[in-house]
Amino acid sequence: MIPSNQQSETEYLSLVTSCKCLPTLSCYDQLTELNLSNLQLINIDSFPFEQFPKLKSLDLSYNQIISINSDWSKLSQHFIEYLNLSHNKLETLLFLKDFKYLKSLNVTNNLLRNNERFLSLYICPTIEYLIDSNQEQIHDDKLKLDQLLLLIQTNM
Repeated sequence: MIPSNQQSETEYLSLVTSCKCLPTLSCYDQLTELNLSNLQLINIDSFPFEQFPKLKSLDLSYNQIISINSDWSKLSQHFIEYLNLSHNKLETLLFLKDFKYLKSLNVTNNLLRNNERFLSLYICPTIEYLIDSNQEQIHDDKLKLDQLLLLIQTNM
């Protein structure tokens, strides 16, 4: 346990491989990095971003995530710049729509099709680094983007 006088100074927290439930973290207002990898997470319905007002980096890699609710971050503002979703089972990235500050996204070893990867660049225009070591990087193609947008609009 961290002494109470040090809790507010904690900037990095890793719960790798040994967490059944998240501890109460309301005192971690200086936390900038959170590592939730290797926890066998499957679904994420919501995330308490309000408890981490300075969080910049979130690592959800090496889980079994198949689904992230599209409104998982809608209830509170967040400033996530680095998101690692590698080595999961995601098929869509539509849940990224509220990530206004995202700069780096790692989606290596998921079940994404090329159009999903491409869509992430449209949903989050702030992305500078889209990391997927299994695929070629996406080239800017206006026609493909227009077709994808039309498809998305008809499905919403």
